[in-house]
Amino acid sequence: MNFVILDFEVFKFDTLLGAIVLEDGKITKYQTWILQDMREFYYAHNKDMWITWNGNEYDIPILEGIMKHKDTYSLSKQLISSKYPPKILLPIITFDLMNVGLGRKTSLKLTELIAGKSIETSDVDFDIERHLTDEEKQETERYNMFDLEQTLYNFNKFKDRVELRVDIIKEFNLDLMTNLRVTGTTLAANVLKAKKNPSLVYQKIPPVLYPNLQLKNETLINYFLTEGFRKGEFVDITIGDAKLHIGSGGGHSALAKFYAEKCIYIDVNGYYNRIMMEYNLFSRAIPEEGQQLYSYMFVEQNKLKKTNPRKRAVYKTILLSVFGASNNEYTDFYDPEKASLVCITGELFICDLMEKLEPYVSFVQVNTDGLFILPNDWNDEKKIFEIIDEWCERTHFVVKKDYIYELYQRDVNNYLAKDDKGEIIFKGEALKNYKFDDESYASGDIFDCKEPPIIAQGIVNWFINGIEPEDMVEQNKKDLRLFQYACKKGSFDEMYYELVDLKTGKKGQSVGQNVCRAFAYKSDQYSGMLYKRKKDASGKEKIQKVSNLPDSVFVVNNDITNAYEGLSDLIDWNYYVKRIYEKINAFI
Repeated sequence: MNFVILDFEVFKFDTLLGAIVLEDGKITKYQTWILQDMREFYYAHNKDMWITWNGNEYDIPILEGIMKHKDTYSLSKQLISSKYPPKILLPIITFDLMNVGLGRKTSLKLTELIAGKSIETSDVDFDIERHLTDEEKQETERYNMFDLEQTLYNFNKFKDRVELRVDIIKEFNLDLMTNLRVTGTTLAANVLKAKKNPSLVYQKIPPVLYPNLQLKNETLINYFLTEGFRKGEFVDITIGDAKLHIGSGGGHSALAKFYAEKCIYIDVNGYYNRIMMEYNLFSRAIPEEGQQLYSYMFVEQNKLKKTNPRKRAVYKTILLSVFGASNNEYTDFYDPEKASLVCITGELFICDLMEKLEPYVSFVQVNTDGLFILPNDWNDEKKIFEIIDEWCERTHFVVKKDYIYELYQRDVNNYLAKDDKGEIIFKGEALKNYKFDDESYASGDIFDCKEPPIIAQGIVNWFINGIEPEDMVEQNKKDLRLFQYACKKGSFDEMYYELVDLKTGKKGQSVGQNVCRAFAYKSDQYSGMLYKRKKDASGKEKIQKVSNLPDSVFVVNNDITNAYEGLSDLIDWNYYVKRIYEKINAFI
């Protein structure tokens, strides 16, 4: 299949269509200001797949409007102000990388920032009350092509997701046009034939203690039977050295600032999936036919691990979409009664296992679907595994038992260690962007991190490889992408940069973009900071400092991939070193 990357720029009296056509391995760039040419371009490529960034909510409806001879400027304003995505009737095969690629709304500018590219915006006013000059058109074409090239860049990063989506559609004989446009959750609902039923909220299901549950903790049992988990209540219990704070969202515990040379890792395979199947806790929005298909796919995907990993990915994508969506009122799976029962059932059974293990282990970390345990005596290892096996036989759950080494744990949500192959495993906000590679980019992990990648990399390399933060910063400083802060306007009206002259106290302001790139600033003369501001309904102005920034920053929105020589003297490299040490100290 051939692909068309498209992007529109819509002004009051002019409209630009920009496109990159990928045909038989060749790339062709195309731009036109002529509406009739746009219509002919559509007819020439209406059998291709059109790739966009936010196209479901903007570019494709604009194209549809052009085909129907609508006023593009009025349509553009309507689309921008609308809270809901429009219904697309135009016959077109289209895939929106933003909505169904990452699974979250991420601006194209943010992806440009992460890649180290220019995120500068065009100065040409979209509301200008006249036709554009030739110079303004050239500027718009440059800006348009830059965004097209970034969308192509993202497409190459996310191409596996596009192919997976097509594989799912083919596997279940779904309509291609419709199911390329929907979210992953809606796609899963279409596969399993789930239909939203608002009345399920009112169809209560009383909790039941299952016969194979051997839980002894009366406090937790009472919390379950009195439905405290459904009332937003929490219960605190202690099992061994684990203090658990349990609610409808799960139960967690961890030994803070903990190190272990070796631990046993217990992971319940497909825990929520198995609970739904074993205890008939599927969302009631899924018909019997869908439940049977779900159970079939769960069994089959384990067989396909080596024989057909591509087909396994199809099944796993659907399997992983269901549980979380059953607690989301905006999905067809919504059934909060069943969702809460699935979660609390998992907590009950994991606490059951913990009670049996308590005499023999310390609970390093507890999650609803897994445990890190440290034997009090490694000579009891055989007994510990026998207890786990008995629990599996009784409950019909399947457990994966592994060893992890050099575990450094800050809290329940932040840890790093090595697996039995020596590979680094990590979790948590402090370490989320440790990997700055294609895998991390494609997963979207690096798009919502609070600090630059060098911080996480510095933490991991100090613990695992013994590299001092000073050396880590020095060795990597030429890759400025590792040191940049991604600053977003969010729900505020605008973001602005304020520069203060430290000698005179004089302040200067400049309005920023929706997304800005910042670095720690080293200057004896100036101090800079990014702020966000907005007005509430009464007209009162609210100003807020952009969070998680150094005490002083400077902004660079142009390309930084080769900017080290020009920016090095401005960057406060020592700030990053100190910040890494601060984060390390939180673990020890």
